[in-house]
Amino acid sequence: MSDAPTSPTTNAIFLSYAREDSGAARRIADALRAFGVEVWFDQNELRGGDQWDGKIRKQIRECTLFVPLVSERTQARSEGYFRREWKLAVERTHDMADGIAFIVPVVIDDTSQHDAAVPEEFLSYQWTHLAHGVPTPQFVEQVKRLLDSPRKAAPAAKEAGRSRPPIHTGEVASPAKPHMPGWVWGAVVAVVAVGVFVFLESRKTEPTSAPAPTETKPAVATLDTRRIAVLPLDNFSPDANDEYLASGMTVELTSCLAKISGLQVVTSLSSDRLKKSGKSTSEIGNELKVGTLLAGSLRKAGEQLRISVQLIDVATQRQVWSHDYNTKFDDVFKMQSDVAERVAEELKVELLGSEVQRLKKDPTANIAAYQLYLKGRFHQFQSTPEDAAKAREYFKQALSIDPNYALAYCGFTDTGTPKSVPREIWPEIEKAAHKALELDDNLAEAHLAMAGVKCWFEWNWAAAETGFKRAIALKPSLPTARNNYGNFLMAMGRFEEAIVEMKKAVDLDPTSPAMMADLGNAYYTARKYDLAIAHGRKAIALDENFVTAHGSVGWAYAMQGKLAEARLELQLAVTLEKNPWTIWSVGCCDALAGRSVEARRAIGELTELSESRFVSALYPAGIHQFLGEKERMFELLEKTYGERDPACVWLRVDPIWDRVRSDPRFQALLKKIGLEP
Repeated sequence: MSDAPTSPTTNAIFLSYAREDSGAARRIADALRAFGVEVWFDQNELRGGDQWDGKIRKQIRECTLFVPLVSERTQARSEGYFRREWKLAVERTHDMADGIAFIVPVVIDDTSQHDAAVPEEFLSYQWTHLAHGVPTPQFVEQVKRLLDSPRKAAPAAKEAGRSRPPIHTGEVASPAKPHMPGWVWGAVVAVVAVGVFVFLESRKTEPTSAPAPTETKPAVATLDTRRIAVLPLDNFSPDANDEYLASGMTVELTSCLAKISGLQVVTSLSSDRLKKSGKSTSEIGNELKVGTLLAGSLRKAGEQLRISVQLIDVATQRQVWSHDYNTKFDDVFKMQSDVAERVAEELKVELLGSEVQRLKKDPTANIAAYQLYLKGRFHQFQSTPEDAAKAREYFKQALSIDPNYALAYCGFTDTGTPKSVPREIWPEIEKAAHKALELDDNLAEAHLAMAGVKCWFEWNWAAAETGFKRAIALKPSLPTARNNYGNFLMAMGRFEEAIVEMKKAVDLDPTSPAMMADLGNAYYTARKYDLAIAHGRKAIALDENFVTAHGSVGWAYAMQGKLAEARLELQLAVTLEKNPWTIWSVGCCDALAGRSVEARRAIGELTELSESRFVSALYPAGIHQFLGEKERMFELLEKTYGERDPACVWLRVDPIWDRVRSDPRFQALLKKIGLEP
């Protein structure tokens, strides 16, 4: 006789997943827990042992719902403990009465239900589809419903041993209202639209009565051979420590080509992301909309370098030109300029005299400093605070060897935005930008660094714009120049111009979630919230864990008055990364929704955090505004001005201040900053 209980002893759900899907499992668990659902899922990397096994068996016997996650990872694994969990769940159903809702399969990608490697019994249940593993409002609603009345709301749909199609967004029938706090129920019901866009992006063929807003797209033109991308060089060096070299050389070749005004060069970061996905050169070329690819490999042995490069026509896949460079490391700059000149020649691009001059100018005479610079760039592109700190140290070491290395100064300024770098480093960044420009007035990166200083630190708007324009003129294919100039234009209230520049940045780095999210933010400041949400969703599709995109989508919902949708998205941002910005965002949302206790708790968290790190006074000021506490808000806003807080740059345009924008005190603050309308 089975030892399964006649009814669950705990109103909880059990998540069963392959360890490769732990991220999706955690997101689902966090979303359910935010609405008061108890979730069991084991997060140990190393599973095993009688005690652990006994605990899992007990939880499967006692849970109310069993939720297996199905994906291409479970498909690829013919063995795994999760399969034992699945069998244990099926065994328990043998002792259950008909109509009991217990197993709720969830597929988190494009895995076909009918081809899924799952127990046959799973196919007797209606499946739920969570695109990218992002929990939708319907899923939260469904789970709450089943937990509240499992015997009355069984999801089974047995049809000769097969199931109905998976539940998709918008296909869940409205259930009876569960017993829960009013605000929770309101949140659950209101957020039905949150998952629509994510799902539709992954299921383009699914019908929908409310399509996401789109922009008019031009007809696809023939690929321009003068639009080029450099594929990451394959690293054949025997020393694993030389990994940075192939990555750095790819970036350097891209940078050399970007100095040629007759070429449009897509950033190496986008080509790197696509190559890592396993796509062919033809697929990469078409996705990047480039007519030409530069591919190759690198091998370093001692001080000898062997670099092989091939120029590929995307349309025909024909090799247009190839060359092997066998050279000493000391001659690497000559090799880079030669590649750029040969590419221009093959693509029939005429080089201007100033461009030839810039190509032939060595950035440093010290190869050791150059190697440290490449290591700095390698860590910078890892995009973590820890790597940013490592990058700064490498740039500092390079400058200690060659104090006249302008690009190393630029690298130092690029290791973070004013929001992400520690406050005490800002003066160093300002000093580095001045030095870079002093050393090389024809260096686009130096003008970009100085423009950033003028914008964020000095609030000298005219000088900032001059710097951004100069950087773009020197290197039109530099996506960060387009993006940063777009942010500047946005802060100045020149929204349409900002959107144009942001689109150009996305065009030059099409797989960057940051560039896409910034374009969404431009629509947000322009009060085009539907487009802001659409582009935020595109950024999330590029990187489902991109915190800024989730936060931006949440803010757009909040400004539309869709506070429940906003709260769910902003809470997900906090789950992914708890930092001052995400804490503030949730706190503002709670204040807007009248949840003053939760809002004040956020203020407390920000205050506590400020004891160990810089926290912009603008954050608690925003929460106090939505709590109706204008006097305290203005005290804190004056503090941001006194601290020369870079966050002040957004005061003129951010919609969150629309409620107080006409207040004479707010207008006076804008005037002091130099942002008067």
